[in-house]
Amino acid sequence: RTVRQCDLDIRLVRDGGTCPTDAEVELMLPYIKGDPFTYADFTPEQIVELQRPATEAANQLETFEAETTRRLDDAENERATAESRRATAERNRVTAEDNRVANEKTRVSAEAERAEADKEADRRDRTCGSRASKSDGRGRP
Repeated sequence: RTVRQCDLDIRLVRDGGTCPTDAEVELMLPYIKGDPFTYADFTPEQIVELQRPATEAANQLETFEAETTRRLDDAENERATAESRRATAERNRVTAEDNRVANEKTRVSAEAERAEADKEADRRDRTCGSRASKSDGRGRP
């Protein structure tokens, strides 16, 4: 058993001091000998007062957990929205790139057709030009 020193507010005096009555001793005895408290030792109001710090801490924890859960849900919703937007932007980028490639193929093909038409026109001009120089002026040879 561990002995603890504490101030009991006891004074030693030479002459007789005042002693507690038997009723006072009887009331103080359960607390003096160190028996553990039980709920029966307290009034309902005292019990509520003793429980108040734990109750307040539990309420604060519930509030904190609810706020944390709400923030996590909000953050996840924002992440999902951002991911959806990113995926849409990527699909749009791929579509735009596919269109660019198709347009480039069309441009190259049209350029080749134009070059071929220019060659054909040059051939016609050379052919027609040599016939025109041999004609009689009315477009006939």
